[in-house]
Amino acid sequence: MLRLVVVLLSLHALEVAVWAQFYASWRCFPDSETAYYYSLVTYTTLGQGDVVLPRAWRITGGWEAMIGVLMFGWSTAALIAFAQHVHTAKVKNYFSSAAE
Repeated sequence: MLRLVVVLLSLHALEVAVWAQFYASWRCFPDSETAYYYSLVTYTTLGQGDVVLPRAWRITGGWEAMIGVLMFGWSTAALIAFAQHVHTAKVKNYFSSAAE
């Protein structure tokens, strides 16, 4: 379970970095650090508001937030499915060993 969580968090971090690189490449922010901060805050839907995109790019921030919500929901579903799989395997193993 811990490995799956680490993989999922790594994938989320990668997606945040891709968005940040997109913002940096289009010079939406003065530096990469600000782009990464904005991307992380937006992707997690925290939305501090201390850093904002230029007016022409505002809609992009909303799309990133929607994708972040979707990806976290998907990750949650994957964790629940994995936990259910492990639990089912343990129950099946318990009953097969009790029958012997």
